[in-house]
Order: sequence, then structure tokens, then C-alpha cells
Amino acid sequence: MLAVRSIGHNVVHRWFNDVYFGVGWLASEPLPLCRTMGVFGIILAFLAFRKGFGKIANRNIIRLRRLPEQGCIFAFQAWKSYIIIFIMIVLGITLRQSPLPKSILAIIYITIGGGLFLSSFFYFKHVRRIIRTARLRHAAYIKKAKPNQGIN
Repeated sequence: MLAVRSIGHNVVHRWFNDVYFGVGWLASEPLPLCRTMGVFGIILAFLAFRKGFGKIANRNIIRLRRLPEQGCIFAFQAWKSYIIIFIMIVLGITLRQSPLPKSILAIIYITIGGGLFLSSFFYFKHVRRIIRTARLRHAAYIKKAKPNQGIN
């Protein structure tokens, strides 16, 4: 459960940082432009979720379900995903140091942060399903074991 909370914290923290920087940078723009760019970033975030991050999350969940109970901690992501993460880190550092206007960077940050945030709900949904299944199995086990307790 600690791993789930840690993953959730990291995803929410990353999303919050991206959106915080993005919205903060957009706030310096005139209001009509700020709204337009913000809506554009949200639309792109939804597209990034549907076409990229959501598919990666679903593939990871399917792969994780096939792993043994005690797997390697690095098995959380496929090796291809680690390459994508590395590329995203390098691009993030490069973009932060680039001369691009902050309003353009804001759209990029909102897009990536929003896409990551939306795709994290696939993981949370799966964890909730696992917990519900475990509770149902435990309840069935307790119900099955109760009649045998009174017999000596």
C-alpha cells in the first residue's frame, strides 16, 4: 500500500508542478490570450492522454497483472517507458533552458501534466479493483470459516 501511496503522491506532485508552472506563466499574459492558451493546453492534455499516456498506462497495467507477486521494483514500467521517461527529462531540462516564451512553455507543461494526471486514474482504478476483490475474497473466506469454528 505504501508503494501505491508513493506512486500517487509522485503523479499528483508532478501534475501539480507542471500545471502550477503552466498556469503561473500564463497569468502574465492578457486575460483573453491566457484563457485561449489555457483551453488549448487542456485540449492538448486530453489528446496526450487519449493518444499516448493512457495507452501506456493500460499496457503497464496489463503487463503488471502478468508479473509474479514479488517482482522487481523496476518492473513497474516497461523498459520502453523508461526510455520515454529519460527523453521527457532531457526535453524538460532543454525546454526550461530554451529561449521559448513562457506562454508557449505553459501550454507544453499543461499538456504533459494534464495527460499524466488523467492517465494516473487508470492506475488508481485498477488498485481500487484489486482492493475490492481482496475484500470480497476475505469476506467469503470468513463466511466459509465461521461454521467450522463451533465444531470441536
